[in-house]
Amino acid sequence: MAETLTTIFNAITGITAIIGIIYVSAQVSASRKSTRAQLWLMIDGRLLEYHDSVYKNLRPGGKWSAKDAVISDVEWTEITAYIGLFERMKVFLDDNLLDLQTFKLFYGRRVGNLISNPYVRNRIDGDRNSWKFFINLAKLVGYEI
Repeated sequence: MAETLTTIFNAITGITAIIGIIYVSAQVSASRKSTRAQLWLMIDGRLLEYHDSVYKNLRPGGKWSAKDAVISDVEWTEITAYIGLFERMKVFLDDNLLDLQTFKLFYGRRVGNLISNPYVRNRIDGDRNSWKFFINLAKLVGYEI
């Protein structure tokens, strides 16, 4: 009888432990999703708040989209800050804090607008070592650079 009770107690303890592990695993997964969502929203807010004019000027039809567009030193500083945000996102992608599929969906065209801009492309090509994170990100997204 004592052995039977011990066996039942051990089985209940084991089942409880398994349920606990499953519960904790689900909580960790939910927490990761929540953290990723917060990170995406933070990035989106930063892009819209600080870099929206750069995006609008670089996209097709924008102020800087023409081959002969003149970009001032002040504007180039704004563009480099914009590129710098993408370089940080590359680190987040490398650390699996962001996923590539979602990045491509939301930001792939922004990377493309940077790469396809003649002025930006020339500046990057002129100092590729300084822009290696951005260049690697562009390649990861699928652009030749």
